[in-house]
Amino acid sequence: MTRFWIVISFYLAIYGVMTWYVLSFTARIFSLRGWGVLVLSLWGAFMVACPLILRLGEKIGGSILRHALAWVGYVWMGFIFLSFCGLLGLILLRFILWFARYPLSDWGIRWIGIGIIFLSIGTCWWAYREALDIHPRHIVIESDKLPPEWPVLKIVHISDIHLGLLVREKRLSKIIDLAIGEDPHVVVSTGDIVDGQMNGRVGDIEIFHRLSPPLGKFGVIGNHEVYAGLKQSVAFTEEAGFRLLRNEWVDVGPVILAGVNDPAVSMVEEVHATEYKLLAEIPRDKFCVLLKHQPLVREETLGFYDLQLSGHVHGGQIWPFNFITTLIYPMTSGLHELPRGNMLVVTTGAGTWGPPMRLFATPEITVIHIQKK
Repeated sequence: MTRFWIVISFYLAIYGVMTWYVLSFTARIFSLRGWGVLVLSLWGAFMVACPLILRLGEKIGGSILRHALAWVGYVWMGFIFLSFCGLLGLILLRFILWFARYPLSDWGIRWIGIGIIFLSIGTCWWAYREALDIHPRHIVIESDKLPPEWPVLKIVHISDIHLGLLVREKRLSKIIDLAIGEDPHVVVSTGDIVDGQMNGRVGDIEIFHRLSPPLGKFGVIGNHEVYAGLKQSVAFTEEAGFRLLRNEWVDVGPVILAGVNDPAVSMVEEVHATEYKLLAEIPRDKFCVLLKHQPLVREETLGFYDLQLSGHVHGGQIWPFNFITTLIYPMTSGLHELPRGNMLVVTTGAGTWGPPMRLFATPEITVIHIQKK
């Protein structure tokens, strides 16, 4: 509970400051006074509180009011982020020009600021459209560990759908249709399939049932499965046809699949198994795929598996946020070669978290072609 309130306090501080700065600047450039400033302030406070209101109201289900509030609140969040980044750029521009002894006039600041606000609005629309444009990304890997009867193994990797108030059946259906079109031998998920509001998702389960690869569907727990309620998230994922690998491994024929829980699971359950202990017991003569939500590589487990599949980062989701995510997760999207012959593939994910937008972080499903060398 202490960790929860720390996260909430951090969120309120960061998002609150960003909202205050953008709205105070807006009031200044549009010369708002009195009632105009009051209305803008009340609106900003309501929008900052909106995600918390939606979270606290999950028990009442997916009402029309909650859906509408989610769209308004999270689109606004995207607008505030883009506007704030633009205004930071304006501060940098003013400093450079001041240093060069060509300071911007009040008139120049006002019209550049207006341009930033309207450019942010247009970028929100562009980013919303980009978030709907889901594509498959194909990656080819060669290995001499495949058995002779398997010259090629095709794995479809799905991650970070974030089913909830904004990502719903229509988006999920498109993702599943893309996966079916690839005709995979096995499908894996590296977590964050869900993102709150677990009741009334029978339609989503039926859509998942359309995807039935011959070697099965497997998955692991992400951090948002924990936030949405671990017990109900596990029940939903298993009803959708996935076998969850919770610090365990399974031999599916041509390869071994191993899966580890996200560290967030330790918030609600005791965790006894370790990644090292799990991987150390796996035979080395078969190609091993490690499913792990976060793209972090443990040095002590290098050489214990061949390929790690991860998600979580969304490719930064909205530029320039990717510069921050890269500081925490240096290996972002795509294929990365690791020491001792290991490989890591990180997907940008298929859905969105928070703002229903993506900017220079196209959503995807990843298709891994493992070919016999």
